[in-house]
Amino acid sequence: MNGEVGAVEEDGNKAEWITKMFNDLPTKYSNIKMVVWFDHIHPPYDLRINTSLASLASFQNGMNQSFVIKQIQETK
Repeated sequence: MNGEVGAVEEDGNKAEWITKMFNDLPTKYSNIKMVVWFDHIHPPYDLRINTSLASLASFQNGMNQSFVIKQIQETK
C-alpha cells in the first residue's frame, strides 16, 4: 500500500505524472495493491486531483483501467 500520493501542477506536468503512475503500477510496482491520493490543499501545495482539466482527465482515465479495483471484493 502507498498510503499518501499527490502531485502539484507547478514545476512539472501533473497530468503526465498521474498517467505514468497508473501505467507503472501494474508493471513496475505490481506488489502495490492500494494507493491513497492525498486530495487536499496543504499550503502552499494544492494536491487535489482536479487542479486542471488535464489532471482530472488523466486520473479518470487511470481509474478506468481494467486492473483498478473500485469496490471491496470478498475473498474466500
